[in-house]
Amino acid sequence: DSPTENIEQEEIIEDSQKATLADVAIKDIKVDFDKEVYDYVIKTDKDSLEFNIALDNETDTYKIVDNENLSDGSVVKVIVTSIDGEEKEYRFKIVNNKKYYVFGVMGGLAVIITIIVLVIMRKNKAVFDTIS
Repeated sequence: DSPTENIEQEEIIEDSQKATLADVAIKDIKVDFDKEVYDYVIKTDKDSLEFNIALDNETDTYKIVDNENLSDGSVVKVIVTSIDGEEKEYRFKIVNNKKYYVFGVMGGLAVIITIIVLVIMRKNKAVFDTIS
């Protein structure tokens, strides 16, 4: 009798598919995701992002880092690790809309105040011309 060999067939994963994301979705935010692109800009005023992540390989794992207390310039990282330890990092830089909203409101208020002052000055000039 010859000994029976237990041979398992290993799935061969191409290097280009190791530690990569198949897709990324972020709740309420449009992301044009491409697994070969590692840097993204996200416009939001949220304190954290809700990710829905699909991996290229079911044996890979991922972790999300720095996804709390987001502000303008924060970078959320999704780090994908293959079964053999290879890592790739996807970065999502936050551009905070709150900052631009405040400047927009302040600019709008400045314009309104200027118009009111000009109207009042014009009325006062008309009254002064009538008295003279």
